[in-house]
Amino acid sequence: MSAQSSSHCRSCQSANQSTFNGEIAIHFPGLEGVDKPIVWVFPKVLVCLNCGFTEFAVPEKELGVLVSGSSGGDATVVSRENDAGKRKSLSIKTVQKSLGVRLHQVLPPRY
Repeated sequence: MSAQSSSHCRSCQSANQSTFNGEIAIHFPGLEGVDKPIVWVFPKVLVCLNCGFTEFAVPEKELGVLVSGSSGGDATVVSRENDAGKRKSLSIKTVQKSLGVRLHQVLPPRY
């Protein structure tokens, strides 16, 4: 069960908010983002259960990758290049192995 928050939503001012564990992959935008690392964060996320507005903080190491646009240090990132500098696809199993976690594929709802 998620924890209830005592604050109010910054979007709709509802008090109906809960905190959940998050697993978020942040991608750089546009075509230039294809050659940049995917930055993984696992924050606590505060979700408004009224309007869906969500807040979370990016840890300092991962924030550094977002600022610089290149991986470095011990931030959790997935690079899309192999040793020869060529782009490659990463399977869910490869990402799970490199992160040491189990990822779940989420399918979009059908409307």
